[in-house]
Amino acid sequence: MPPGQMPLHARWGIPEAWLVDLAQDRMEVYRNPKLEGSREVRSLTRGERVASVAFPDLELRVGDILG
Repeated sequence: MPPGQMPLHARWGIPEAWLVDLAQDRMEVYRNPKLEGSREVRSLTRGERVASVAFPDLELRVGDILG
């Protein structure tokens, strides 16, 4: 799937989706959906932190999510 394209997330107006890519050892965060995909896509790797739009004060380490 090309970056910025999570059709179901966008189609249903879900404000945020996280894709954990264990094969590439990274995660992608998709935010601000539109019909064609997401307006904001971030690719994160170990050592970075991420917070959900629903819980902005709760930061998680990407490395902990990747395992």
